Amino acid sequence: MRKIHFLIIVLIFGFCSKPAKKSYEIKNLDGVKIVKNFSFLQQGKKRINLKKEFEIGINNELIDKKFSDFGPFEVSDTGKIYFFSKKQGIFVFDNNGKFIKIFGKIGQGPREIGGLASFFFDSRGQLVVCDNVNMKVLYFDESGNFLKEVKNGNYNSFYFRILDNGNYIKEEISSEKKEIVVKYILYSKDNRMLRVLITRKMTNPFAAGEKIPAVYNNAGVLVGSSGLYAFSQENGYKIDIYDFNGKLAEKIERLNYKKIKPDEKYIKDFKSLLKKGFMKQIKNKFYFPKYLPPFHTMFISDKGYIFVQTYERDKISGNYIYEIFNKKGILLLKAPLPVYSAKDSSYQKIKNSRLYTKRYDNYGNEFFIVYKISGL
Repeated sequence: MRKIHFLIIVLIFGFCSKPAKKSYEIKNLDGVKIVKNFSFLQQGKKRINLKKEFEIGINNELIDKKFSDFGPFEVSDTGKIYFFSKKQGIFVFDNNGKFIKIFGKIGQGPREIGGLASFFFDSRGQLVVCDNVNMKVLYFDESGNFLKEVKNGNYNSFYFRILDNGNYIKEEISSEKKEIVVKYILYSKDNRMLRVLITRKMTNPFAAGEKIPAVYNNAGVLVGSSGLYAFSQENGYKIDIYDFNGKLAEKIERLNYKKIKPDEKYIKDFKSLLKKGFMKQIKNKFYFPKYLPPFHTMFISDKGYIFVQTYERDKISGNYIYEIFNKKGILLLKAPLPVYSAKDSSYQKIKNSRLYTKRYDNYGNEFFIVYKISGL
């Protein structure tokens, strides 16, 4: 009799209990992997462990004399850090922050760099410099020794990046009466257009009567070890992943994300931009929307994790909260990171279990900092 009662109780609970909500769903549609994320695989906000290793800053005597541009940077497999300065060339520091040398003369001659579209280490360990002024790509070894350069008249964009297979990504901008259209296009090594990877449309700031939302219009294509990651805020919280020949391989989507309103700090920071350069001429055209876009920007670690910077701030540190996806496109967790809030991903990198980023002190002076990172 007791067994019968127990069986009845089990059946009642079995029928009445709700099935556990899935945090993600993976499907395959016409050969394309579709990953939909509804919530975090690891519930709750997690604090990734960070331990400061060293800084490269304005108080360094050598830096005061020779270096003042914490612009785009790269990190080698051995931990050396490379900064590009548009006035002096490429500065190299060892994995403890000690200055080593400068190489890469600025100029328009052979072996010289005229302007930077992008620079990075390729799979062969070569430092690749994409020069959009001289329309060429220069290759250096890790020690800064010149290896070769390749010219191409189509390398004439503000941003372009060559891939290991010879194909390249190029940013192309067109202006219409009411819109500015930015496209990131994949070309073959013989300059054939393979695919438009992502398109971004912005209000033309000089169009009569047009109002402009006070947001950072972020879109772009990130290059990972397994493919090209295309994103645009206006497309929502989505990432399209292509192979290096432009074939769509995967789509990642984040659903049920938290909507964030512009806070006082965001409004103050954005208004400070409106006091600079040509922005002063159009500052009265901007308005602050009720909600900010679903994300600010993103970057990829050397292990394939996708770090998406949201507009949500951590209440303790004030840092922006990042949502972190694994290599399978599954949303793992969220955590605040002390990363410089740039318009793009040029100022943060996770490599060799270290977080590299630019920061500002309380007086507005910039410095570069390296953390040991764990917890993923």
